[in-house]
Amino acid sequence: MPDKIYDELKHQLYHHHDEKLSFGEILPFTVVGAVGGILATTFELAGYPRTPLLEGGLRLVSGSGDSISEGIYTIRTELPKYLRKSLNNGGPAVYYVGGKLIGAALSWLPDYFLRSMGVDVHSSFPGSIVPAAYAQFDQVGAYLGMLAYHIKNEGLTKGFIESIKDPVSQTSLLISGGAIGIDTIARIPFSPSNFWHDWIETYALSFLCVLPVWRGRQSERNNHPNSK
Repeated sequence: MPDKIYDELKHQLYHHHDEKLSFGEILPFTVVGAVGGILATTFELAGYPRTPLLEGGLRLVSGSGDSISEGIYTIRTELPKYLRKSLNNGGPAVYYVGGKLIGAALSWLPDYFLRSMGVDVHSSFPGSIVPAAYAQFDQVGAYLGMLAYHIKNEGLTKGFIESIKDPVSQTSLLISGGAIGIDTIARIPFSPSNFWHDWIETYALSFLCVLPVWRGRQSERNNHPNSK
């Protein structure tokens, strides 16, 4: 018994810092990054010409602040674990953030392709795909990141099933599809015609990104009451 108590105390003293990254840890950075998207209003305040490139830049900044904030924190906490070959790296939150960063980096693609095809990107549909992509393409990446995590641990078929059952993955998929519907309806009476409009519709949709991380934290608390 004394040996068991000693081992537990030793683990707490020397290995607490090696615990896997949790959704509870990254939630504050999700919120801070989402709020930080307000900085994109400088496009409007500075009086830039509303070109497709700058419009895309504004939507990218306002829609991906949460991904950038999460990414910075995750790299700062996880990279040292990989360098020292810790056994407690690469948890689901890491795959979530990694996929989210890739999705954010590719969020301009729908805008580019729709414009190339001559589609009015300010129309109700399919134009609503553009702001939804800038705001939620990172969530598509987040789902794929979680899918990769489950496949790695469970195999292809079971991993796919587990990804659908996972509350974080479920929320990512729901808000990715829901964002298009929300903006399609909003654009029926309203079409963005300046930087301010571009910012507000993308920024409002981007706050949905808090929900998957929040659900991840709730799941962690249900499964591990002592988690953050």
